Amino acid sequence: MTPSVRIHADEDAACAAAAKAVVEAGQAAFAARSRFVLALAGGRSPRRMYQILADRFRDDLDWTRADYFWSDERTVPPDDPESNYRMASESFLQPLGLPEQRIHRIQAELAPDAAARACERRLADVFDVSADGPPPALDLVLLGLGDGGHTASLFPHTAALRESTRWVVANEVPRLGATR
Repeated sequence: MTPSVRIHADEDAACAAAAKAVVEAGQAAFAARSRFVLALAGGRSPRRMYQILADRFRDDLDWTRADYFWSDERTVPPDDPESNYRMASESFLQPLGLPEQRIHRIQAELAPDAAARACERRLADVFDVSADGPPPALDLVLLGLGDGGHTASLFPHTAALRESTRWVVANEVPRLGATR
């Protein structure tokens, strides 16, 4: 795939274009492997894109056959207003009535390392691979770009950037006084 830059008139147009790209990735994955595994992102723009997917693209993909993970999460319970899971659930997963067994949220109410290890085990289970081997390839990983240049809870100058064996890690973020 050749990298490209696309410019849109406004946020809604950008979110609609991103939603269309998600659908296209899903259609290609289902055609190639009869499965679509994606990681959802948190943030304001993804919320709008999820709403567009659930509204305008509801019938363009069999969403009930996809598997949903998260590219990042805050260490809050799933019903907390800051939860990326909650945002995606309210704007996308619930409106589409997706089956719970396809939704693999980060259990952020656990201790951070326990949540990361549980997510690794779930990835291994869904892909039917060993958690000791290389990480499986998801079909699409949605990422946002936050204040200070972080993405996927990977903040500049933090330990997670040096991790080379684990698939999912808890990341202490001193500038936030939090672990993600």
